[in-house]
Amino acid sequence: MIRKIKRNMICVLALTGVILAAAPTPPGAAQGARVDAESVREAIERTDEVIAAAREIVQQTRSVKARTVLEHALTLQNRARHNVSLSYNEIALRLTLEARKEARHAIGLARADAQLEERLRRLVEETTERLMRVRSQIAETGVRDAHLLRLVEEARGLLDKSRMNQQQLRGELALKLAENARRLAMQAEERFRRMRALMETCERRLTLLEGLAERARERVTDSGGEQAAGQLRIAEQQMARSRVMLSDGNYEACRATLERTERLLRTLVRQLADRGADNESRQMIELQRLIERAREMLAEQDGAPEHAYTLLERAREMLQRAESAQRGGNAEEARRLAEEARRILRRAVEEGRPAVPAERSGAEIENARELREAARIALESCAAEGAATLFERASHYLDSARERFNAGGHETALAEARIARNLFNRVREICAH
Repeated sequence: MIRKIKRNMICVLALTGVILAAAPTPPGAAQGARVDAESVREAIERTDEVIAAAREIVQQTRSVKARTVLEHALTLQNRARHNVSLSYNEIALRLTLEARKEARHAIGLARADAQLEERLRRLVEETTERLMRVRSQIAETGVRDAHLLRLVEEARGLLDKSRMNQQQLRGELALKLAENARRLAMQAEERFRRMRALMETCERRLTLLEGLAERARERVTDSGGEQAAGQLRIAEQQMARSRVMLSDGNYEACRATLERTERLLRTLVRQLADRGADNESRQMIELQRLIERAREMLAEQDGAPEHAYTLLERAREMLQRAESAQRGGNAEEARRLAEEARRILRRAVEEGRPAVPAERSGAEIENARELREAARIALESCAAEGAATLFERASHYLDSARERFNAGGHETALAEARIARNLFNRVREICAH
């Protein structure tokens, strides 16, 4: 069925050019001029040619509107012949010219419907692929989210309705339903990415907080304070609730709870460490906290550079040397080593900053690809000067973005995909006028 629609659309586009090249209005058509029978017969013959070609084009589509208009053209043409037989030449000429106009109108409707069928086919295929991909990713990652599943089901339902309306020859409604299905499918993709990121963030934070809670337990045990022990119990209860939220797919609440728990544990650890410590000791403790936080930040990133971890380890070793110098009474050496540890820590943080994620540049490339299809459809019926050149430039940027992405250059790929997207939008704007 799809191959037949595509083949018919090609035929429609080819034959349209032939029809539009029909001869101009015959002599004598001007208002007030007398029309001889021979001129009318020639005009009727030319109209017959247009109608015959229009019939061939219309039969290759499923356009009800085009068939209705073509039937009207045939009715007008028959009336023109009847008036010729009665020697009403002026009336016959007017009727045959009107019939020719209607036949050309039928061609235009058939061509528009053929383009709509092709656009609908592409849209349904693309949306179906999106939904299949999202379903597969949900199954692979174990993301649990009721709203995400509703989006997928609603999109699938709209696609089913679109197919049903297409079968019933309601093309415009079918297209609108397919566009809404695609919009929901894109929302589902975006929500899946967000939910997966939240789920992974919760998992990483739980792992990090378990280590932090262990340190807090050691210091609470050493201090023996009842108030500190109570705060630790609260933190452990919050961590337990977070695990339940993670299991239930309540990722937003899980993240918020873990952030509160982290603040509580860090405050507890810092307070216990600060008791009885002098100013220089507190600075060492603060530097240790910064190193731990930097390590957690790197762990939260996907693909953090190994060199950043190396620098972080060097900063930790430098801090240990500073603490040894302080315990040995060499305050000046301790300050120098602590400052060196801070400098190395800053380098580790700078080099560990996340680059443009592959997911982000990949999504931008996908958006540009979708806009290219929309721009290609607009370009088919667009005679605006420069539109085709802009389309080629945009396609070049999109192809380059894909190459950069495949080579791992996600930042450059993101920039070039954005340029392509802007150019495709410009093509659509030009062709809309």
